[in-house]
Amino acid sequence: MDHAEPPQQHIPLNRSVRGGALVNRRSFFRRLLVHGMDKLEQSARLLGQTLSPDATVPGEGRTQPRWLRPPGALPAADLALTCSGCGHCVEACPAQCIDLDNAVADGLPHIIARNSPCVVCDELACMTACPTGALQLVENIGQIAMGTAVVAFDRCLRQSGTPGSSDRDCRVCVDQCPIGDDALAVGDDDRIEVRPGCIGCGVCEWSCPTQPASIVVESSQSCFG
Repeated sequence: MDHAEPPQQHIPLNRSVRGGALVNRRSFFRRLLVHGMDKLEQSARLLGQTLSPDATVPGEGRTQPRWLRPPGALPAADLALTCSGCGHCVEACPAQCIDLDNAVADGLPHIIARNSPCVVCDELACMTACPTGALQLVENIGQIAMGTAVVAFDRCLRQSGTPGSSDRDCRVCVDQCPIGDDALAVGDDDRIEVRPGCIGCGVCEWSCPTQPASIVVESSQSCFG
């Protein structure tokens, strides 16, 4: 189904705090919202993969959702004492990625990146909406520390794909990263390289066309650096 682009407007670029790369995060979010999974599904088809949700990891004989805390979250013990479960962060999130589920993440606000990642909105809406201080408003995005991306090179198409085929050119995670090459890039060795600017937003995990994802974010639990 074709989607019409919304009217263009002048939107100031935001400067990434690590390395000075210009990142238009609001434009990224608009593109993510308008096009949804279309381009990612197209990439997956070209690569001969199936793009489907994969939000679980093995754990003690069962599977548990792989989750992240929202940006600005206090350390786990403090979060449990401070968060009232009011849901204001859930309501405020423009990406609708924050959830409250008593069966997941100790019943506290969380994000399952494979389903819907944080897009690092300009408004930092969840932090601004939090009435208790459970989500601390940061001065710049470099203080967000949701986690760090980790690449499984045995599954990553750039290494495991058929030699000579287009899958060896896959760089969907790099192209979709809202932070830019301060966080994620193709290195000199032609492998996906996670850089110090990664804040763990989970867009790379969400966009990865392999199943299970070849790049995932390991949670830092405390999401305020």
